[in-house]
Amino acid sequence: MGSIFSAVAGAVALIVSAVAFVIMAVVTAVAGILIAISNTITDILCCRLGTGGRTSGITDTGPDGYL
Repeated sequence: MGSIFSAVAGAVALIVSAVAFVIMAVVTAVAGILIAISNTITDILCCRLGTGGRTSGITDTGPDGYL
């Protein structure tokens, strides 16, 4: 009888661990997407407003005029 409870407890622990892993993966993915959106919005606003941007400290351009 004790081994049945032990097996059930192990299965429940495994399921909880898997669910926690999936939740962490989703949160990490959403955070990455939000950071990318934020960086894009920052770049657009800085270019439109002429206030520089995240790369405002870089002034060296290549032979084609691009960074």
